[in-house]
Amino acid sequence: MDEEVKVIDFNKVIKRIRGTELDDGHIIYQIVNDVERLGWRDATYYLLNFSPSKLGELNLLGLRKLAQIRRDYPEKFRKLIVYLPPEEAERII
Repeated sequence: MDEEVKVIDFNKVIKRIRGTELDDGHIIYQIVNDVERLGWRDATYYLLNFSPSKLGELNLLGLRKLAQIRRDYPEKFRKLIVYLPPEEAERII
């Protein structure tokens, strides 16, 4: 059996960020831009596996900010991140 694919639901992440102290006026646009550039699956992989500095080098500024939250505030990060149900994740490119 294939390994279950985990894909972050970036729409829900953005909704959870909007209007909070994490919303710097740029992060939502930057996340959308990064996810459109990479696709949901790759954006999930990059966010969970690359350092903030590496993401910055790749000019993935929204994912970089999320990775900084992951590093500096792991509990906040866990509350932000929502994964798509497995059947939806399978269909995401």
